[in-house]
Amino acid sequence: MRSNSFNGIRAGSDCELVQNHCRSNGTASGGTSTDAGIYVAGGSTFVGANTVSNNHDTGIRVLTPFNVVTRNVNTSNPLPYSSGSNNDFGPIGYAAFSTNPWLNITNP
Repeated sequence: MRSNSFNGIRAGSDCELVQNHCRSNGTASGGTSTDAGIYVAGGSTFVGANTVSNNHDTGIRVLTPFNVVTRNVNTSNPLPYSSGSNNDFGPIGYAAFSTNPWLNITNP
């Protein structure tokens, strides 16, 4: 998903978002601060092994509860990850400093 006016991918409940590349989304005039490469608006969704880069606001935004987010790569987004309560996020950090297989990677 590239250069969409608002979110790159917007998912509801019971979805599986795997191995997507979402770049330069949320670029339309009139876009909001909730625009993201991947935006999850429902529960019981798995977000894994995605690459999100150069999005207008957030790389991966998950505001509803009971979702799993793991093994994603997030580069050059003003806000890499945004999450509400009761979501299961793998640790967030740099690959060079972690051996955790569930790591969500963040690069500036």
